[in-house]
Amino acid sequence: MEDILVQLFRQGQLVQSRRVNAGEAQELPVEFEVTEPEVGQYEYEVRALPLENEVDTANNSAITYL
Repeated sequence: MEDILVQLFRQGQLVQSRRVNAGEAQELPVEFEVTEPEVGQYEYEVRALPLENEVDTANNSAITYL
């Protein structure tokens, strides 16, 4: 299997990215370390760029909160 590029966005801006190789795994944990200047709730989006010939990309992104 080829590498998967996983990106972390905040307010539409790319914050970090990681390249991972899932091999034959159906799920793979990916960690990002972030800090914010003030206490509060912050929305982030995690995106996995589609692989070549990927048919269903509906599950390639998710919203999470810090």
